[in-house]
Amino acid sequence: MGKVCCEHTNASSPIEVKCSAEDVIRYLSDVEKVAQCYPDADKVEKLGDGTYKWTMTERNVATVRLRGVQVCKYSRDGNSVVWEAVDPTNGDKTNMQSNGKFLVEPTGDSSCKVLVEAKLETEVPIPQMLVGFARKLAEREMRLTWNAYLEAIKKAAETGELSKGVLNFEDPLGERLQQRHDPAARTKDYLGTVNAYYDAVTEIYRSGWGNHFHFGLFFDKDEPAEVAIKRLETVIVTAGNISKECKVLDIGCGVGGPTCNIALMSGAKVTGLNINEKQLDMARKRAEELGVSDSVNFECADAMKMPYPDNTFDVITFFESVCHMPDKDLFFQECFRVLKPGGRISASDWMQCENPTEQEVHHFIEPICSAHAVPHMGSVGSYRRSMEKAGFIVATAVDLRVEGDILRNWEMLDSLAIKSFHEKPKELFTENNDPLMDMLITGGVALSEGAKAGVFILGRFLALKPTSPMRWDPPSNYGIFPVAKAYGTQPPLLGPSTVSADRNLKRPGALPMPEEGAKRVKSE
Repeated sequence: MGKVCCEHTNASSPIEVKCSAEDVIRYLSDVEKVAQCYPDADKVEKLGDGTYKWTMTERNVATVRLRGVQVCKYSRDGNSVVWEAVDPTNGDKTNMQSNGKFLVEPTGDSSCKVLVEAKLETEVPIPQMLVGFARKLAEREMRLTWNAYLEAIKKAAETGELSKGVLNFEDPLGERLQQRHDPAARTKDYLGTVNAYYDAVTEIYRSGWGNHFHFGLFFDKDEPAEVAIKRLETVIVTAGNISKECKVLDIGCGVGGPTCNIALMSGAKVTGLNINEKQLDMARKRAEELGVSDSVNFECADAMKMPYPDNTFDVITFFESVCHMPDKDLFFQECFRVLKPGGRISASDWMQCENPTEQEVHHFIEPICSAHAVPHMGSVGSYRRSMEKAGFIVATAVDLRVEGDILRNWEMLDSLAIKSFHEKPKELFTENNDPLMDMLITGGVALSEGAKAGVFILGRFLALKPTSPMRWDPPSNYGIFPVAKAYGTQPPLLGPSTVSADRNLKRPGALPMPEEGAKRVKSE
């Protein structure tokens, strides 16, 4: 884990101050006084003519604790108070650089408008894979910080009362954030909760994950996440035998990354289904950008009540989305209904291990569910039973640790980051604490720790709708060839001894983080 530079730019909305422009400019030029209005300022020291050292309060940035230090030189330029980052002359170390200006526009003899333009660069010791997430969250916090700063400056200029600005964090889920710790409430209001969740996190997810909101299947300890993510999509497409003749339904399509990729890889006609209109707008733009609008379309509907006639699709795919649905039995019944005879489900999803203990559910699974709008989590075995109950023949139901390294998905939360998280105060709502960041980091840590303990896993499935009511038991090696073909060459972790042992798959033992590649996991 090294130091990463995160850059943020902010331009505030103007704020009306009932003081003359000259009085406000004089006030802004008194750096030691105006610094008392800044939400995160701990101490400001004058180093020389117009030069000041700012030391910020220690706070959480992503998953680490950081105390920012910067040195700035202030000057007046007409109706602006300008500051620029300078190197300290006394040997002090800094980890922040800030440049910007207050612009003061007279609106009358005793009134003016004030706005701020600022650019901040911060060195943050976080894993490279977290940079996108951290940058998006920091941009949000910087905007709120400057708004709070200006409000406090306005109050001080008008009344002479000095106080720190208080950040007004938007409550991203409203009442649903308060009820997310209640499984019954998450289940009853699953549509509202999932919609509110993705309204809040989609832009942040895109900054870290791009357009593919699912984890990857790693073979090489040095390969980038993008390669592992596309590999899993290739496996799903190939195992499902998706070709240009197929009509495909991608359920829980997110912002359209996998949906468009399926069309690009196979030439198939693909429909992306989602309950979130915000994501669907992004997905349609993505299809246009990739030139696949003629073969890909996106629709808004609940996958437990699909708006399609019987026997419509050849293949159904999903990538880590069915976990959001409270009634898996009903969902797979709907899949069976809309698939043509001979149609397939080829998919992956979030899973809990088979028969977790009450302590494991409390410590790992419930924190994952509450932080990610998941009503409850199924297992490889429970998905298999739901599929078979609906009438499917299940050819593959496998813990993905059998096929590759999934633990690398959570290396972004290394031991130092998790230690920092556990040492921070646990109060969810405290002054200047961001409930959205708290939810995301809490969920990320739970995913990482649950995966390392073997309690949270990823599952992959291939299921077929029979061409007649007669049931049949597929050969033990069914589905092996397509998957090996998808990988290009058979990887060291793939073979009949592991993949075909899925019918009686039980919880594999807890796995340590492997030092090199993935570790073979055999079912008990």
